Amino acid sequence: MNRFRRILIRWEKKTQNFLGLLHFVCAIITFRSAGLQVFG
Repeated sequence: MNRFRRILIRWEKKTQNFLGLLHFVCAIITFRSAGLQVFG
């Protein structure tokens, strides 16, 4: 998760926003490891 700076350094003030972003990043990492293209 080092490549996602918003996760590495917690900028969000609300815990719910941080956890939502954390789940989103985990999903992106999972899709990439499965060989699927997420963006562009």
